[in-house]
Amino acid sequence: MFENENGEKILDELWTQFYASDDIPFVTEQADALLAHVRPLALRANREGRKLLCKVLQFNSMLAYHSRDYGKSLMLAKEAQALAGLLNDKNLEAVSLLRESLTYYYLGQSIPRFLAIAKAFVLDGLSPLVRARIWMAMSEALAARHSPGAAKIHDAALKMWPDKPHLDEHFSYTHFLSPDILSAKFFLTAGEEKEALEALKNFESSDFEDINAFNTEILSVAAPAMIHNFKRAATLIAELARRAEIIGSPLRLAQAHAAYDKLEQRYPQYKRDLIALKSVFH
Repeated sequence: MFENENGEKILDELWTQFYASDDIPFVTEQADALLAHVRPLALRANREGRKLLCKVLQFNSMLAYHSRDYGKSLMLAKEAQALAGLLNDKNLEAVSLLRESLTYYYLGQSIPRFLAIAKAFVLDGLSPLVRARIWMAMSEALAARHSPGAAKIHDAALKMWPDKPHLDEHFSYTHFLSPDILSAKFFLTAGEEKEALEALKNFESSDFEDINAFNTEILSVAAPAMIHNFKRAATLIAELARRAEIIGSPLRLAQAHAAYDKLEQRYPQYKRDLIALKSVFH
C-alpha cells in the first residue's frame, strides 16, 4: 500500500533530481506518474494524503511552466490552491498562489501575477521560509510596477530568510534554498544589473560547469544582467540557449531569446556578431 511517507520522500527526491537534472522531460514523466498515482488515493485518504496531493500538484505546476504549458500550470496551481483552502493550510495555500503568480509572470500578465502574490502576502501563520519566499516574490512584483516600497520588502525578505532553510518543515516540498538568485531577479527587474550580478557572486564556483537545471537558472539571470558588456552577455546568452536545449527547458530557451532581443536593441551596431549569436536559436 502506498503510504503518505513514501509519497513525501518521492517528492523530495524529485525536487532534488530536478535541480540536479540535465533531463527535465524525464523528471516531468516521473512527476506525472506520481500525480496519477496520488490523485485517486487522495480522494479517499486522510488529511495528510490530501496535503500530499496538494504538494504534488504544486511541483507539477512548476514543471509545466518549464515546458511553457501555461494552461496546465495554471490549472494545477489553482487546483492546489482550492485543495489547500479546503484543508485550511495557509502554507500550502501560499505556495500554490506563488506557483500561480509565477505562471502569470512567465505569461507576461502583470496584473493577475500581482493579485495572486498579494493574496499570499496577507496570509497569516506562514513558516519563516514560506513567508520569506512570498515577500521576495512580492518585492519583485512591486519592482515590476516601479513601486517605491519594493526595496524595503526585498530587504525585509532577506532578513527573515532562515539561516538553515532545509530545517523548515516546508522545505521538502518547496526547496526554497537560497535567496541569492531571487535577490538577483529583483535587482534585474528593478533595472540594477550590477547589483544583480553582485547577488550572484556566491555561485561563481568550479562546479558551475555542471549542466543542470539549477545552474541554467543562474545563467537565465546572469545573461541579461551582463547586458552592459556585449561580448560577455553574448557568450552567456549562447550558453544559456545551449544548456536550455540540453536539459529540455523551453522556458529557459525563451529567456535566452528575450535576452538576445534586449542585446540587439542596445547594440544594433554589432550586426555581424548579432547574426552569429542568433544562429544558436534553431
